[in-house]
Amino acid sequence: MSDLITSLLNLARHRGLADYERSDRDHDPAFGWRPVHHLVELDMQGIPVGISRTVSQRVRTRDPKTKKVKVEDAAGKEFFVPIRYSLGSSNETPQDFLAGKAKSFFPEPAKKPVSWEMPDHAAHCWSLVLRANEKLDSRHLQAVVNFLRTEPTLEWLKHFCEQRKYKPAPAKGDTVSFRVAGKLIFQIPGVAEWWSNFHRAERKAEIEKLPDGTDLYQCGIGKVAAGTPTVFGNTPLTSFSRPQFTSFGLGEGTSRLRIDTAERVSAALNALDNKGAVSKVTFGENHFLFWAAKEASGEAIDCSFIRLLELPDGLQVRKLLRGVFGSRAQPTEGEFHAVVLRCPKGRFNVRSWHTDSLATVGHEIERYFQTARGLANSEIVPPMRRLAESLRPPLKSNAKPDDVKKLRSELSNAFAALLNSALWGWPLPPALLQAALLRQTAEMACFEQAGTDFSRLRARCTVIHLYLEYRDKNSNKLTTMNEPPNITDGRNHPACRLGRLLGMLSRIHNRAHEGKSASDPASRYYGSASKTPYLVFPRLLQLTRYHLEKVGQKSRRDCDRLKKGVPERGLAGLDELAGWFHEHGAQFGRMLNLEEQGRFAIGFYRECMNDRDWNAILGRTTKPSVFATAQAATEEESNDKNQDDNQDNNNE
Repeated sequence: MSDLITSLLNLARHRGLADYERSDRDHDPAFGWRPVHHLVELDMQGIPVGISRTVSQRVRTRDPKTKKVKVEDAAGKEFFVPIRYSLGSSNETPQDFLAGKAKSFFPEPAKKPVSWEMPDHAAHCWSLVLRANEKLDSRHLQAVVNFLRTEPTLEWLKHFCEQRKYKPAPAKGDTVSFRVAGKLIFQIPGVAEWWSNFHRAERKAEIEKLPDGTDLYQCGIGKVAAGTPTVFGNTPLTSFSRPQFTSFGLGEGTSRLRIDTAERVSAALNALDNKGAVSKVTFGENHFLFWAAKEASGEAIDCSFIRLLELPDGLQVRKLLRGVFGSRAQPTEGEFHAVVLRCPKGRFNVRSWHTDSLATVGHEIERYFQTARGLANSEIVPPMRRLAESLRPPLKSNAKPDDVKKLRSELSNAFAALLNSALWGWPLPPALLQAALLRQTAEMACFEQAGTDFSRLRARCTVIHLYLEYRDKNSNKLTTMNEPPNITDGRNHPACRLGRLLGMLSRIHNRAHEGKSASDPASRYYGSASKTPYLVFPRLLQLTRYHLEKVGQKSRRDCDRLKKGVPERGLAGLDELAGWFHEHGAQFGRMLNLEEQGRFAIGFYRECMNDRDWNAILGRTTKPSVFATAQAATEEESNDKNQDDNQDNNNE
């Protein structure tokens, strides 16, 4: 914890954060970038004429079933607005000024102040607007004052939104501000200067009450914080000299912080959520914060390439990798910092913190994408968030709160493990492999009935592939499936061949029944075939002979191709896949371990991806199975790639 605080102190110093001696507004601690979700429109008399929503970005989502693209506007555009100052003591209520939570400007009827015009009233931000208007004598501020004199409440705001057909109405936690005659109220001339002076005066008055003392992070004597500034909205920043379960709530066990130390550390943490050469990824209650700086000068270095891990389109990742690690010189000097914070309501704790050279991190991220693409020589790399979500069942709308909390915690832990592999090259924990195999068996059993999205199968196989590749990097241990040492790697592994064989048997089954069968070997026997192939495959191969005879009655040419394959297109037939075990002296295996089950899943996935070429030769089937969705997925990937390549050629 002490090393993390020291790094954050250095970041704050080099970026000029929480520096009350500087006069430029860009580094003024009284202002910061915050999202504003709604704007109440007022005329010059303070009469409300409407309400509007700010838009931060447009989000494109595609329905996996209908394939229709839906464009939605994400509310919450960031503005450089006045921010409140708080020492973190529990008996104080920080004040918002001109931009704050909806409950601050529109309180509940039972919590309205008795006399809100009193200058010393701290329960609401109304008095601040009145005090600023008395000093500035602004017509725009006077309009806001006239509106607040009507004492609007949350009930009034909801009713006003219903009249204007404005949906959804602002919630208690949404940030609200005002726009008077087309001008944002916090951008009116004179407002910024007044708030900056007020902010400094309030801080000075509070600091004079504090005792003198020292801390472990800065030299000299300074004012010791009785409370601490807040981070992530309203969470007090606290330094612990012992593990948190030992020192939390114990006055002697909690190390002291000077007020300037606490201010700079909290300002650095809050700045990691804003614009600049930093990145942030949020998953559940976990906040993943990243920043990079030169070792000698402390100058910030752009590390926005972290966003590659969240992009939903693999083609965008490919283009950005060309820009980050291709056309531009990659920075080789500098330190890359990553910290994982768990931020439940009212507190936060540091889960992990890691520092490495920027060149090493860039190399590991590039290696991560190259490894993920090696699953099926595909340009599509599922985003890391999708990889984590594929390991757990989709969240139901009627799920219990405890189940939702548990599921999100598991997803967050999986996301953190994947992120550690991408950034530092750490092997994935075996628990992820086990989770992927359990979901694979469960969803394959109900693939046809539930219409499971094929992208979840792709994501799970990507996780399995990453687990095996990163494990092989740190270990040369051979598997134990009765195979010679020269056939233990990759595509020639017997378990991978078994997965491909099951895919081929399912394809022959569907061709024989013309897509009208209620199930196929993949959906009916996947679980047992991937665990005890010795008990399943002999029976399946015996039944396949009858299926081939049925296919041959309709088309002898199709039957020969399914048996012998299509060498000119690189498609293996049943004779090659089944005869490989006899040629290499390998057996089906009585029981497969977890790693072999993972290779089985990868082999099955690769055979599914060949279905596009098989359909071009034999014609489509009407069966809505995993092969049909694999066909649609590969066609979609091919179309997206062609469009992207054409766009690149046009740009060149």
